[in-house]
Amino acid sequence: MSIVVTKTFSIFLIAGIGFVANRIGILPNAANKYLVDLLMLITCPCMIISGVTSKTLTDELMDTTVTMFVGSVIFFVVFYFVSWLVCVRLLRVPPERGVGVLMSSFTTVNVGFIGFPVTYAIFGNDILYLMILFQVVLITYVYSFGIIQMNYGTANGANWKNAAKSALNVCTIAAVISIAMLAMGLHLPGP
Repeated sequence: MSIVVTKTFSIFLIAGIGFVANRIGILPNAANKYLVDLLMLITCPCMIISGVTSKTLTDELMDTTVTMFVGSVIFFVVFYFVSWLVCVRLLRVPPERGVGVLMSSFTTVNVGFIGFPVTYAIFGNDILYLMILFQVVLITYVYSFGIIQMNYGTANGANWKNAAKSALNVCTIAAVISIAMLAMGLHLPGP
């Protein structure tokens, strides 16, 4: 437990230092966009590729991978229906009040922005690998059934072109590349 607290504290300490640096003018507000871009376009994709390619595809890892994919799909299918039961049947939220958005927030999770670094810091590559697999299924869900779910009960149709464009973000591409590299047995050099 102390390891979790220590590693989580160190991440929040770094964020706190960034906050203070912004408040006293060392990092101006204009830097925020560049720091977010650095995190989302460079650091996270590199961490994803490094985390996955540090593994060797064994029979045990293949079983774990398949189990994680199947479990993730089951999770989203079950929670799609649970969200419908809770939001539409139990709470009776009308479409004009955003029942689709409520259902979507009930079903999906946001694990990307700070979730990857926190998971890596606390649990290491093994759990980060499983989280990346979950993220692949999550992205697939969000940009397919998630669009249908968000528009539940409305006349709005799904804009598949924009959805596909959004799904092809750097972290998703890094996850797909890293899984392909793992399947081909490619590893990054140590440094």
